[in-house]
Amino acid sequence: MRPFTTGIGNLELAEAELVAAQLKDVDSSDEAAVAAARAAYDKLDAAAKAQVDAVAFQSLTDAEKAVEAVKAEADIANGTVTVAGLTYTGKAQTAKVTVISKSGKTLEAGTDYTVSGNKQTKAGTYTVEVTGTGAYTGTKSAELTVKAAKNAAKAAKTSV
Repeated sequence: MRPFTTGIGNLELAEAELVAAQLKDVDSSDEAAVAAARAAYDKLDAAAKAQVDAVAFQSLTDAEKAVEAVKAEADIANGTVTVAGLTYTGKAQTAKVTVISKSGKTLEAGTDYTVSGNKQTKAGTYTVEVTGTGAYTGTKSAELTVKAAKNAAKAAKTSV
């Protein structure tokens, strides 16, 4: 135990030491544990915070960065959404949607994300929305273009 420090009582010193131990042992893969460690540190007064060593505090900030990195990876909005264009056929078509995570992992439709707006019948420009599911969160929109058929004008003239 550290010697008595001016401006801090034994109870506050003991609390600071407990918090320091919690910070050093925090599991960076457990978001709730990291949040609890931050809350415990934030409850300390300035004198008690001064007793928390730099290694313990660095453990907390490293764990917080790890949690944020996992969150960023899991957010669909930080990835890339690609929608394959279609050509008008007169029938409903479903455009192929590909989602790549921030780290470059190709995600699986139905497991990692759902898609809406990718089934269209008419020529035009549409918005496709991808929503994270399972381990993924967030949403991201992309544009889908259904091109008019090249012979659509000829077909219209001959049918008149």
